[in-house]
Amino acid sequence: MSYTRGDGFYRDIVQSQTLLHQLKQAFPVYCNLGHTELFESENVLIRLHHWPSREYLQVRVFKPLPHEVIPEFLWALTQDASSWGGDYFLPEERRQRPSPEGVPF
Repeated sequence: MSYTRGDGFYRDIVQSQTLLHQLKQAFPVYCNLGHTELFESENVLIRLHHWPSREYLQVRVFKPLPHEVIPEFLWALTQDASSWGGDYFLPEERRQRPSPEGVPF
């Protein structure tokens, strides 16, 4: 899978222990790289960054997926996201209208 493109969101995390448990339960692939934990499923990559001054979450999807593929706890986290890349996780009222050619992935 290529990780150079895709839609996603970023947000700060205050208490990561509950989220960490949820991610480990929901995603089959896990890797700890010190300050960064990676979680993966088909066409989804999640990074949970633990820095001394800040913890934040980065979620990326690499093609449009059915809503139910993404766990509800991640959809809930989009409400307070600090930034988005693309429209996939945006609330419907904030989405841009696609061009006639469609949205490239």
